[in-house]
Amino acid sequence: MKRTKYQHKAVLHIPQQAWVDGELVDLDLTEALEKLSENLEAAGITSYYETQATGHYKGRSYPELLLTIFGTAETSVAVNVFMLWYGANRDTLRQEAFAYELDGELFVYQSSPPGDAD
Repeated sequence: MKRTKYQHKAVLHIPQQAWVDGELVDLDLTEALEKLSENLEAAGITSYYETQATGHYKGRSYPELLLTIFGTAETSVAVNVFMLWYGANRDTLRQEAFAYELDGELFVYQSSPPGDAD
């Protein structure tokens, strides 16, 4: 029996709601998530796990999707794909910040308001 050790892990945090005018509103990410899946596959990532989770931020609870990717080699390519995807979908996501985990560390980036130059 062959055993493979997957020693690298990336977790992409994708919010399912946005805080708009004092309320949490649902996001329709169907097309955006399909594009993310296509982009990951184009980068050679053909399998990952999707987990529904509840995030807590500034006293609010909101649903989020976690995409977990294990790899035998560096998984930072998944993070690069995610960051490009996030940038292309800022107007849809409408978030103050975005996050991902890479090999046991959490990275949080403050994002510009939609439409602002980086």
